Parts: sequence; structure tokens; C-alpha cells
Amino acid sequence: MHDNLIFLLCTAISYYIYCGGALKIGYTVLTPRSVNRLSSTIVFPINFSVLCLVAALELELIANWILFLIILSIEFLILFPSDKLGAFFLTLLCILCGMAVNLLLRAAFSLVLRIPLASFSPFDFLRVSSAVVGFMLTGLGLRWLSGSRYAASLARILRLRRHLPFLLWIMVVLFVSLTLHLLLYLRLDYSPLPKLWSLASCLFALLGLYWSLRYAARLSYLDHLHLQNTTLQKALAFRQVQEAQLAAASNQDALTGLPNRRAAQQTLTHWLEQDTPFALCLIDLDGLKQVNDVQGHNQGDQYILTVSQLLQHACRKDEDALFRFGGDEFILLFHNMTRDSARQRLESISEALAQTEANMPMAFSYGIALRQPNDTLDTIIQRADSQMYDMKHAHKSRQFEGRSKSE
Repeated sequence: MHDNLIFLLCTAISYYIYCGGALKIGYTVLTPRSVNRLSSTIVFPINFSVLCLVAALELELIANWILFLIILSIEFLILFPSDKLGAFFLTLLCILCGMAVNLLLRAAFSLVLRIPLASFSPFDFLRVSSAVVGFMLTGLGLRWLSGSRYAASLARILRLRRHLPFLLWIMVVLFVSLTLHLLLYLRLDYSPLPKLWSLASCLFALLGLYWSLRYAARLSYLDHLHLQNTTLQKALAFRQVQEAQLAAASNQDALTGLPNRRAAQQTLTHWLEQDTPFALCLIDLDGLKQVNDVQGHNQGDQYILTVSQLLQHACRKDEDALFRFGGDEFILLFHNMTRDSARQRLESISEALAQTEANMPMAFSYGIALRQPNDTLDTIIQRADSQMYDMKHAHKSRQFEGRSKSE
């Protein structure tokens, strides 16, 4: 009786370590929100009660392990209700490890002591020793696994799911093979062959489990890298779109929608570097400040929009370029055009502007500069600017003479 109590205490300690390792790997691999920790406190008492019951009933090993599988599956489904597939995976992992290690030790004991596999009684020292050592080694192994880098690999397999069905099929096949292998424990055979076969089967199950986990972990890691790469590509594409939008916004005038001063400088620099022949027209609106002061900025904006629309109509598609260069200034680049042709176009625009119905006077002054071999961005704009101011002064002089005559 005393020996039975000692055996029972040793078995309880080893089984507690085993249950603790199973729960720890579950808490580590599955997401914390899917864990019902309140229910985990009753796992060990229930499992140990079942262990004592099957020992008292002297059930066969096949019945024992199938019963353990059913009970542990139910417990894990309760503990991890939001991840049923993950719970079943953990059940198979813990059962396979515990079953293979226990049977491996039992076969080793029977081979060394030259006794049949079936000669272990429920409270026999050898059977208890193999169970105690087996559950203790399995529990410690599961605890080590939960704290190692392999736990992250298992969590990745459960999170990505792609290779989990393959892994579950392998684990089910290994469990069935070990269960069928337990038929050897029903015969009182003293020959070493069944024991060696038992050792080989258990080692095969453990190695098969290891390599299948390793294979699924590597494939899941590749999937993880592919997912990260896809996410980074999407983020990069989104950033490129944002940068393009910001670049477009930084190069675009908000009122007219035309390219702005910065875009004009970039285009001019490019055309000068490429030796592109063009005529630069610098256009300045006459009296815009007076319109803003007297009639308001809304009328001033309408003045700007009217001129910009007329200038856009004068541009040839895919050849010329129009920019809003400043508050009341535009730059119009006529590709491969002479001074006379450029002047004719601008005069036509000026006439169309004069005929536009509006409650304000609208006109513009302009200067034209043809590209010269040694031109820079500043020199060609300065030439056009000088001509534009000469025309503006001429317009002001005519306006002053007209007012003098009327007086």
C-alpha cells in the first residue's frame, strides 16, 4: 500500500509537469485573447483522475491513449475556444510526444530487462518508472519548446494556416500508426524483435513529427516573407502614389491648374540642356492689382482664369507648354517657333481677350525671347522680361495720353 502511494505521488508530479508543459505551449503559440485561463486550473485534476481510473480498471494501452486524446481534445477546445483547429493541433502534438516517449522508454526497459512488453502491471515499478520518466521528459520538452525560437515557428504555422492541414494529416497518421503499434503490447513475447520494432516505431514517430514540423515551419516562414514582401510592395506603391500626388501638387497652380513656377524652371532647364529650339513668351496681366483693389479678388481670379484659358487654346498639343509663373505672370513656351509666329499668336489672344465680355478691362503685355546657344535659365527670362516691361510702359503711356486728351 505504501509503495502504491509513492508510485501515485511520483506519477502525479510527472503528470503535473506534463500538463503544465502542454498548457504552456498552448499559451505561447496561440494568441492570448483565445485562451480561457480560468478553465486551465481544472485540467490537471481531471486528467490525473482519468489516469488513476484507467489504471484501476486495467484498460489496454490502446484504450488508454484514445481516451486521453478525446479528453485532451475536449479540454483544449474549452481552453482555446476561438481557435479550434489550433487546439486540435496542440492536442495531437502533446499526445504524440507523450505517447512516443512513454512507449519508447517502456520498450527500452523491456529490452534491457528481457521481459515481454505486456508484462507491466498497473502499479508495477517498471511501468510506473517508464510513465513517470516519460511524462516528465515530455513536459520538460514542451516547456522548453514554448520558450525557444521554435514556438514562433509554431505560432506562424497556426497564424498563416496554409500548411496546417498537411501537418495535421501527418500527425493523425503518426497517431494511428502508434496506436496500431500498441497491438504488440498484447502478446507475451520474450523475443527482442517486437521490442526493437517498438523502439524503431517510436523513434520514427518522433523523427517524423520533428521533420514534418520543420518542413511546415520553413514553408510558413517563406509564406511569411512573401506576405511581408507583398505588404511592403503595397506600402511602397502607396507611398509612390502619394509622392507623385505631392510632386504634382507642388508643381501645380491651385487656381488655374497649370504647372507653376517650379515646373516652368524644371522644363526650361531641360529644354536648354537638350538644345531644344523654342520661343519663350513672358506674359503679364495689365491692371490686375487695380481689379483686385476695386472689384475684389474674385474678379481678379476670374481675370486670371480667362487669360489662362485663352493661352491654353493657343498651345499646340504635345509641343508647347504653358505655366503660371507668378501672381499676374504666365510663361508660354512655343516649341520650334519663330518670333513673328509667336507674336502673331499672342496678338490673336490679345484681340480675343479684348472682345471678351466682362465688367472690367482685360489686357496683357508680353515679351518674346528666342533661345540662343549660350542661354541660361536666367538670361532668357531676363530678355523676355525686359521686352515685356517695354510693352507695359508703352501701354501705360497710351492710357495716360488718352486720359490727357479726354481732359
